[in-house]
Amino acid sequence: MHRVFGTSHRYHVVTPLGQPRLVQVFVAPASRRGVKTLILGLDINTRKTGFSVLDESGRSVDCGILSTDKEEGVFHKSFSIREQLIQLRDRVEARLRSEWVTGVEEFLPTATGGHIYNIITLAQFNTLVSYECNNVFGLLPARLSAYTMRKHFGIPTRAKDKTVKNEIKKAVFDYISQNVLTEYPWKRTKEGNIHMSNFDVTDAALVSSYTLFLWQTGTIYQTDDNKKVKGKSATQIPIKEEAKEEAEEIAQEKEKAKEGPPRKERRRQPSKSL
Repeated sequence: MHRVFGTSHRYHVVTPLGQPRLVQVFVAPASRRGVKTLILGLDINTRKTGFSVLDESGRSVDCGILSTDKEEGVFHKSFSIREQLIQLRDRVEARLRSEWVTGVEEFLPTATGGHIYNIITLAQFNTLVSYECNNVFGLLPARLSAYTMRKHFGIPTRAKDKTVKNEIKKAVFDYISQNVLTEYPWKRTKEGNIHMSNFDVTDAALVSSYTLFLWQTGTIYQTDDNKKVKGKSATQIPIKEEAKEEAEEIAQEKEKAKEGPPRKERRRQPSKSL
């Protein structure tokens, strides 16, 4: 079992739909010299899960894909993810004495299309992987809204043309490749285009970048158990209005879809005088 040092703390995070969540995490004491805080971001999918590890300054330490496409069922897939996360942790800690903060993209069924079975399966897998993060790194991940993350970095939050499925992912790729993973050897197709597998990595890098921002700015509050921060008890969490916008926007889109396209008004022909 992975050995950890330090005390238990809590992080306060704001989740999608503006719901407060109290996340119990492990944070090592700051007095440990030579120990770096590393930020792990995961973009969870049942076949390929992208991962990105950043250091305190935002420099990329490691990134890539955790493949589970050969395993059957969410439990076997989660076991595979756990083994791959252990390998990742050991590989990084062989070079750096580290403590970890993790973040995952929150699964939001209202924003997901597809068959109900696929939605349920992905929700189950997302929960299991979050649990495995706790087993491997000694902490639960912050669960973050894709909408809020993209908005924070100035990336389009909605595809202008619904027929272009990868419009937003391409925008995320452009931002990450230019600002975060500037030296990563991106895969390309035979025609020289960006390979779609890169999007799993850039989505994960977006998660780690936003988790790092929350950690650096103190938006993720670190408090000792039963103590107060800024006059607020451990159970009180400030709710950001921007975390509600995605749900409101989705609701508006559904209402518009129900109403259908606007009807064209017929122009009344002027009556001919006798």
